[in-house]
Amino acid sequence: MGWCFVPARALAAGDVMLAQKIALETDEMAVLSLANKFPPKLL
Repeated sequence: MGWCFVPARALAAGDVMLAQKIALETDEMAVLSLANKFPPKLL
């Protein structure tokens, strides 16, 4: 299963990655409960 989540407003790519890292490190279960789930793409 893949997971996707992004901030509500537009940010620079580095800021998005930092926000995702901090969110996952501080409250992974809450982040995953909000994240969009998608099946892995087979090539």
